[in-house]
Amino acid sequence: MRSQEFLPPGDTRFWLDYEGLPLKWSIPTGVLYDLLAKKRDLPWELTVHFRTFPDEVLLKCNDSQTVRAHFYNSLKVTAALPYLLPCIVMLPPPFLLLSPSTRAVP
Repeated sequence: MRSQEFLPPGDTRFWLDYEGLPLKWSIPTGVLYDLLAKKRDLPWELTVHFRTFPDEVLLKCNDSQTVRAHFYNSLKVTAALPYLLPCIVMLPPPFLLLSPSTRAVP
């Protein structure tokens, strides 16, 4: 059974909001929760919309393959951060990598 069988005809792109604010699907859910949830109560109450997609605010997601690819990319970044973060912290600031002749004098 497909979702179109339960919805009236028309645009069937769904989107989520939290207290009237559209949620961007490209931002991980945990980050959205940490930034937006006022109370730390679970479950996080979101509203699912099946009409009036806010094209001016949200990126269109044409298919599930796009969401899947984005999810796996986010997962790879998350898995790599614990190993890369110590290396990044130990790098000198970009200012120190410039030659003395190219540094701006305050």
